[in-house]
Amino acid sequence: MSDYQYPSALPVTTTGGWARPGWFDILADAQKDGAPRGQFGPADRQELLDDYCQLALCDQEAAGLDILTDGEHRRGGWIEGLTGKMPGLRMKPAPRKLGAIGWDQLPVYEVVAPLDGIESIWDFAGEYEFLTARTTRRPKIGMPGPYGITTELDFSPTYRSRRECADALVPAIRAEFDALEDSFFRDSETVRRGGIAEKQQFVDDCWRRADAAAAEWLKRLEQRSYRIDDPAYRAMWQTFNRAASLPLA
Repeated sequence: MSDYQYPSALPVTTTGGWARPGWFDILADAQKDGAPRGQFGPADRQELLDDYCQLALCDQEAAGLDILTDGEHRRGGWIEGLTGKMPGLRMKPAPRKLGAIGWDQLPVYEVVAPLDGIESIWDFAGEYEFLTARTTRRPKIGMPGPYGITTELDFSPTYRSRRECADALVPAIRAEFDALEDSFFRDSETVRRGGIAEKQQFVDDCWRRADAAAAEWLKRLEQRSYRIDDPAYRAMWQTFNRAASLPLA
């Protein structure tokens, strides 16, 4: 039985990706071009990825993290692993193979068809459900925004600007948010359908954590010096601080 308790302020998390075990290369090498086929079936691949993600969870819990990810091992990369799986793209080989690592050694995906028909970019809800089934700590799902995705794209064959290309991805990303929200609501049925006392306890706990976090930040602010030489600028911030009930000069 774990005696872990979520902190009242400043929980610790990771950006998303987690270090892969050395044996990750077993699967990675088997998926490279030219590798012998038939080494892994779909169930074998699923089992290995589940093991990778479970190991990432155990590592994070042992390290004392409060908000966990699945290590994002299934993605194969924060953006490029997701981008490469979208329809309407064609990979352009990296222009340089030798020398120090640089952006011109990375592959770029050329947009050869409109992207506004994409229904899904990645199974983010599946990552959430994997996490909530295996840990009692809070889950975290990192999602790239439309502009972030376009950093890996040569959009010029189809779109006039990066903004136009990013706008085409918004409906699919919005659908992913909606799917994640649905998974969260299904996971919170206990509170949603609970009695008045249970709901009140949940609300009170939310306020308690918010008050504790605010008190911690105020304490940090009061320990610092905020000298502003410009009188007009200083007066402006003093007005803001008073409006926010912050006792800062």
